[in-house]
Amino acid sequence: MPQPVRLLSVGAFTLDTILRVETLPAHQGKFIASDGVQIASGMATSAACAARRLGAEVSLWASAGDDPVGDQLIADIKAEGVDCSLIRRVAGARSALAAILVDAHGERVIVPFYDKKAQADPEALPLADLSGFDAVLVDVRWPGAAALALSAARSIGRPAILDADTAPVEVLERLLPLASHIVASEPAARIVCGHALDPESACADLASRTDAFVAVTGGAAGTWWHDRATRRVRHVEAPKVKAIDTLAAGDVFHGAFAVGLAEAMPIEEALRFASAAAALKCLRFGGRLGAPDRAETLAMMAAHWPPAQGWNAKVSRLFPRNRHKSWGWRKPLNLVIPGRSSREAASRRPWNPSRGLSHGMRRSRILHRDSARKSRSGSSGRSLLRPWMTIAMGVSANLQRMRLPGLTGQSTPENEGKA
Repeated sequence: MPQPVRLLSVGAFTLDTILRVETLPAHQGKFIASDGVQIASGMATSAACAARRLGAEVSLWASAGDDPVGDQLIADIKAEGVDCSLIRRVAGARSALAAILVDAHGERVIVPFYDKKAQADPEALPLADLSGFDAVLVDVRWPGAAALALSAARSIGRPAILDADTAPVEVLERLLPLASHIVASEPAARIVCGHALDPESACADLASRTDAFVAVTGGAAGTWWHDRATRRVRHVEAPKVKAIDTLAAGDVFHGAFAVGLAEAMPIEEALRFASAAAALKCLRFGGRLGAPDRAETLAMMAAHWPPAQGWNAKVSRLFPRNRHKSWGWRKPLNLVIPGRSSREAASRRPWNPSRGLSHGMRRSRILHRDSARKSRSGSSGRSLLRPWMTIAMGVSANLQRMRLPGLTGQSTPENEGKA
């Protein structure tokens, strides 16, 4: 059995009081909650717990006061199996708190409190060497520590992952250049870009500002990521679920994505792994307590993105399901056959390259048979050679439209920019 990957998670460490209400308050008054929990949480902390449930060994570097709340926080996270030996305790400081309301649709309001004394920048890393970790994940709530961890991780070639969420623009601009992988929320992307953009445009804008991997999460709408090989923004859809509680779904996403990168998953597979984990979390109330284990996450992936096999797997790699969104393929390609009437064209199903070459070969045999019958019956003035010429011309025209590498000599999204 392979050794589990090791992650370092850096950032927020709060005591969350989570209350479930029917609707979020629209005015002042008293409201009765139908459920409630109090747990150790925070962006980096929830991501660490999620990664631990997915099979990683995780250490948390965070800051807490030397108060009873700090003791409770550490006890809760130790119970999840997360290493807390790197947590800093600050004498005279108060540990962070957060009050959270979650409505019947899973939406929430979060009001955190951070003591500036507890959040003061650290002078150095808690470890002299981070090479024992396979990836480092930071959030924006403890910027001084995040900057140290990102710089150290990137200097030794480890994934330096930034969970870019809502924060002052100065904090985001400080941390973005240090990361090797940036996964931003829509609000954070808009803060950096300086104007309102849809997630796809925001992803492209962010990618133009850095050499790092960039993705923008859109909750139930999925994730947009910039593919530098093709210079295109691509999309990974989110599994459709009926959300009960979206609190910490983003943190679970980041923890799962960090696990995927540490395990050397391809980027799109890591994003699917993260999307599946976040979707499962939304099915359960209680913030990070709803984070799934690895078996549940892999089962969700298999149900939502069934693995292709045999020849279909080869075709899927050439023509992935979502490539039409980034390449402009809106419909299956029609096989162009010169000389065919509109009625004949309408009677044939368009040739879809994802159906494989065997379908195209059957089409060719049918076209040849029909044309040969017409020639023999005298209904057409064509020679027997004409059907083969017609088929060759149609296939050639179709290949030109597809721009397949090595066949037309034209560039494709895969080889653009390669010298």
